[in-house]
Amino acid sequence: FGSLFNKYHGRVMEFDWAARNIFVPYQHLWYYPIMCVARFNLYIQSVLFLVKTNDGHGKREKLNMAAFVGYFGWFILLVFSIPTWFERVAFVLLSHAVAGL
Repeated sequence: FGSLFNKYHGRVMEFDWAARNIFVPYQHLWYYPIMCVARFNLYIQSVLFLVKTNDGHGKREKLNMAAFVGYFGWFILLVFSIPTWFERVAFVLLSHAVAGL
């Protein structure tokens, strides 16, 4: 395949060489390696959302911050309860990879 028509943008979207030969044909193999690190992007987006002012928090700034700190506090305690560093890293990557299933 060479291109597709995008109804939202109302135009033909051409696939480049990498998309045509690497990413789309092997997307079933790319999914889990990407998901291992994609969750970290969501963490960064959460931090950026929390540090912005007047961005739609309403009156929930304290609640959002408490939930964020609570989650990461719990997650860090959970990870550090695992005995070895290899197992900790494996747990974090594996849990992030399967979180989207």
